Amino acid sequence: MKEVTHLRDKLEDGMSYVHTKSYGEEILRVLHEVEVDGVHYAFMQGTQHGVGEAYLYEVLADGQIGEIETVDEWENVMDAVHYHLNTYYD
Repeated sequence: MKEVTHLRDKLEDGMSYVHTKSYGEEILRVLHEVEVDGVHYAFMQGTQHGVGEAYLYEVLADGQIGEIETVDEWENVMDAVHYHLNTYYD
């Protein structure tokens, strides 16, 4: 796992991402980006969500975000993040 800033580098203010959904647009704040096994992920928080509510998205090649589709992928990313936090910030 490594920290990356690809998405934040592309955003106008470095933080705000406009996510288009079926019911309209949602502004998400990019909290952190990581790359795990060559795949780019972003931890994001809706500007209307409460503190502590963050979501993990896969960042696609075109800069759009997508849902993580399998439990195995989700667990792989969370294991890498957990290992990183316990190794470098313990």
